[in-house]
Amino acid sequence: VELSDVNDNAPHWGQDPVTVSVAEDAAVGSAVWNFTASDADAGPNGELRYSLVDAWPRTENPQFSVDPLTGTLTLLAPLDFEVIADFTLVVRVTDQASNVSDRLSSSLTVRVMVRDVNDNAPVFVSPASGTVTVMEDAEVGHSLCRITAVDRDSGENSRTTYTITAGNEDGKFTLG
Repeated sequence: VELSDVNDNAPHWGQDPVTVSVAEDAAVGSAVWNFTASDADAGPNGELRYSLVDAWPRTENPQFSVDPLTGTLTLLAPLDFEVIADFTLVVRVTDQASNVSDRLSSSLTVRVMVRDVNDNAPVFVSPASGTVTVMEDAEVGHSLCRITAVDRDSGENSRTTYTITAGNEDGKFTLG
């Protein structure tokens, strides 16, 4: 009696969906995640190949790739949290049944959340000229101007504090 394996099992993901977190300053070419699936079949019916079949939002150039043999998700382009904070990917795993029409596959939804890093310096927006005129008879405690800066980062990374770093050796100016 000789038994032959029939491709009667589709590949199976360990978990679905998957959420992955990656810092926005991750290096292009770095591994973001390693997908693993299993297939109860033997031989080619149990050999697996991975592919990235869809990604949202759509970008001009692909942000990610999946190695077909290892299932490693790799970063292909720089990330910017301030532009796109998360991606949704669809990854497919397909067995390698000898007859292509007999191949079985399963798909996995992956959410890639981009973590903000403090990568943007604050920019002064007021006073616009960067110069303030003070009358020589201005009273002590008189408010000269409102200083405003903005930071493109988010959350704690966007918080700004102000200090006088030079030009106030006599202590005549304060912030408050």
